[in-house]
Amino acid sequence: MSAKSNRKNYQNRQDVFVKDPILIRGVQNKAIFGLSSQFNEEFPPQLNGILAPEEFRDTVTQINKILSKQLENNFKWLIIGSIFCCCTFGCSILPVVVVNNKARVSIKKLLYIENHRLYSKLGLEWKLSKVKCDSSALMEYVIKIEFAPSISLYQPV
Repeated sequence: MSAKSNRKNYQNRQDVFVKDPILIRGVQNKAIFGLSSQFNEEFPPQLNGILAPEEFRDTVTQINKILSKQLENNFKWLIIGSIFCCCTFGCSILPVVVVNNKARVSIKKLLYIENHRLYSKLGLEWKLSKVKCDSSALMEYVIKIEFAPSISLYQPV
């Protein structure tokens, strides 16, 4: 059974409480294929008492380091690929796609390790998710922090 269907099953029960997920959006204007060049390191108030601000900041800093390494060259490849796009029938854009995919995979791998090491014990799960932008029809990548459902011990099942 998938995680989404489990989440919906929990939401239908009255003795289970599921908090809304927290979305951490990119803070800089430079984004290539929806992946921002930096995420916001400001500690969300919904995590007070659940997670230490230092742990949150460390994880987001690690993600930002991956993005700065990968996307630094990605922008150069995008400019060069755009210039030669007509001559190469669009194949000059492929390095940009590969570098962007590599950055996404690296971030997902980091979040998997951090979830296993720390966040699953705290009842949290961090994911890199694609969501629709607020201002346009474009899609962007955000960090989604989901809470594990908590079951009320005082309600009969």
